[in-house]
Parts: sequence; C-alpha cells; structure tokens
Amino acid sequence: MFSGIPIEIIVSVISAVGGYIMKSQAMRTQNMFDLIKIGMEQKQQSSDLADKASERGSPYARKIISFVIIGVFFSAIFVFAFFPDIPVSIIRDIPQKQVLFGLVKWGKTFEVLEINGFFQSDLVRYAVASVIGFFLGTGACKFPKR
Repeated sequence: MFSGIPIEIIVSVISAVGGYIMKSQAMRTQNMFDLIKIGMEQKQQSSDLADKASERGSPYARKIISFVIIGVFFSAIFVFAFFPDIPVSIIRDIPQKQVLFGLVKWGKTFEVLEINGFFQSDLVRYAVASVIGFFLGTGACKFPKR
C-alpha cells in the first residue's frame, strides 16, 4: 500500500498526528482546569458577598416586612366586603365559537362583569401562597455566625 513512500515519512506523519493529539488533549485539560479555577474563585467571591450581606441584614426587618405585606394584602381583599358601593370589575374569558379546526372564529373573547361586595379570584390565592412561600424560604436560609 505504501510501497513507494519511504518509512521515515510514514513515521514522521504518524508522529506529527500523535503529537497534535497529545498537545490538543493537554490544551483541553489545561482549559478545563482554568475553568474550574475560575468557577472556584467566583464561588468563593459569591460566598464572601453572602457572608457580608448576612452580617449587614437584620432578621427582624425581613419578618416585619413580610408580615406587613401579608397584612396589607389580606386587609385590601376584605376592604371591598365592607364597602358595597365600591364596584369590582371582573374580566372573564369566554371561549369563542369556531369551525374548521379553529380557522373560523366568531363571538366575544372576554366579558366585563361589575359586582359590588367581596370577590376573591384564584390569583389572590396564588399571590398569598407565593408571599408566604417567600417568607418561609428566606427564614429557612440561615448562615452561620462567625
């Protein structure tokens, strides 16, 4: 197959390819170590910033703010129940009538209702759950004092 090519050239080409592969692997390994080193430095820096932030913050301020938010939120919901003269507007989605797999549609897409008194939508439940979850999550994350 290689009868016309001297053995020195074949060995040289194989050695060059081997050297390229070895150098490429060494460069890949060095790049990986550099990335790991940068990641460790960033992790240490963010850990130092978190430690400094925990030293500055007061645990009572977070709790007071959370209780105020929850209190205002619940009181705002019930204000409308005590003032029946204040109308509450509710936007309700209405599914449109359609034919030909939704290509032709007709009818209203939404309707606005006005009611007097107390109304609690699903969004209120989700909002209260997210505020309470945030409060419990921030309380669960504690850094050791140094």
